[in-house]
Amino acid sequence: MTYSLLNEHPISDLKAMSFARISDIGIKPTSAKRKKHMAVVAKRIHNFVRVFQLGRMNSVLHSMPDEVIAGIGISRSEIPEYAHKLIYGQDI
Repeated sequence: MTYSLLNEHPISDLKAMSFARISDIGIKPTSAKRKKHMAVVAKRIHNFVRVFQLGRMNSVLHSMPDEVIAGIGISRSEIPEYAHKLIYGQDI
């Protein structure tokens, strides 16, 4: 007989666990509540990535020499608005 190192129960007992067993306690992979929760999590991750991109874009633009920034067609004071427009596709 083979034993698991985690809980000293035979591994054959652990094979019985399945989605059907999990759904008995009310967790269903396709439930509307789960889908809504996943949508909220996805939106928060998306927002975090956008904020990170905006910060990085500001940092890169601020590190450029004045000649390069002038070549883009903006001044240093316009960098935050320009970065926002690049990342979000719209003006502030």
